[in-house]
Amino acid sequence: MKRSTSTTTKLAIIFALVIIMLIPQLSIMDLIRERSGYKQQVQHVIANQWGGQQQIMGPILAIPYYEQKPDNSLEKHYAYFLPDELKANSNIEVEELEKSIYKIPVFSSTSNFAFSFSSPDMSNWDIDEKNILWDHAILMFNVGDPKGILDNPALTLNSGSKKFEPGQPSRIFSKGGMYTNLKASEYRSGFTGKINFNIKGSQGFHIIPVGKETSYSITSNWPHPNFQGFNEGFSPVYREVKGSGFSASWKATKFNAGLAYRWRDGYFEHRGQYMGVEFVQVADHYTKSERSIKYMVLVIGLIFLSFLVSELINKMRIHPFQYILVGSAIVVFYVLLLAIAEYVGYNTAYLISATASIILISIYCLSIFGSTRLVLLETLILVALFTFLFVIINAIQYSLLIGAVGLFVILALTMYFTRKIQWYKDEEKQPLVTT
Repeated sequence: MKRSTSTTTKLAIIFALVIIMLIPQLSIMDLIRERSGYKQQVQHVIANQWGGQQQIMGPILAIPYYEQKPDNSLEKHYAYFLPDELKANSNIEVEELEKSIYKIPVFSSTSNFAFSFSSPDMSNWDIDEKNILWDHAILMFNVGDPKGILDNPALTLNSGSKKFEPGQPSRIFSKGGMYTNLKASEYRSGFTGKINFNIKGSQGFHIIPVGKETSYSITSNWPHPNFQGFNEGFSPVYREVKGSGFSASWKATKFNAGLAYRWRDGYFEHRGQYMGVEFVQVADHYTKSERSIKYMVLVIGLIFLSFLVSELINKMRIHPFQYILVGSAIVVFYVLLLAIAEYVGYNTAYLISATASIILISIYCLSIFGSTRLVLLETLILVALFTFLFVIINAIQYSLLIGAVGLFVILALTMYFTRKIQWYKDEEKQPLVTT
């Protein structure tokens, strides 16, 4: 067989083998999603036991009144008012709770809310004054997951201390809620107050900026905050993130919060306008494993390329089955990486799996090449390739740049080392036809 034909055939076979390797790649991707799903189940269990994501709403003043129906009967309604000003702060201590082989971030927090209400104005609602139950008003507050409440929230008004009771006489929150009764003398002329509470939870902590002017600050020991929150939540006006934790602050006014500061009946429509943080595990081992598996075909293709170049330069023949075994070793590397990372973390698992795979392939190369020099060269290529992959996976912000430069260098080296190969050496030269 002519050399050009033989080389073309080998290239076609190697290309087909690389494509076939997409099958185990998809299987490993499914395995990663399955294992990640187990972790999410553990998160759900912990949220049910420890406390879930916490969203704080309130305080909200509710004043009941009666409306006369056409049959002259009276129907009870509520008018709601939000505070003029809300100043809040939270100190959040985060720890990782271990369950089975998983570690889930959970938190305990201490929060202080200071607020002020102006005198509630119901004059332009055309409500008969005698039908307004001024002495039966309620001040309402809501914690997203009541299981996380550690003790009785302390409420202090300028008229004195008050106690919250669980529940919501008017259905303003979708779930949970607490309230205290207010007499007309305690709020008709406006009032101020403070709420101090301690809660625990998991995943995240957010508040609704209910004040016409709201300022909120958080300090925490968690070094990986996500300030985006839900939907169209507010970004902090100040943030400082260190290895020992973070601090952040938010501000909002009636001009950008998009809330109705007084309304009648219905749920509290906050439109997802949260301030707060989520406690994320940056690029955990499932995320890193999923990112690394996307490069599997590239890794196998580059290793096959190094074998093919060795074939051509050193005039040897490597059987396709030997390519398959080397490709299978890379597949097993990814399975080892996923399995070991669940116990010792991604970086240590990568070192163990990569070392084992490099040793395995290098020893096998002794039977393929029969030359210590070529085996050492192939080992260096494997070390460089696995190091290159590790850097790409960990350098999240620069992975595209590093990957592009790395591939350019690999292409340049391939072109350099194959520059003297006579691809058509055995082809018969065709005479130039002239007319």
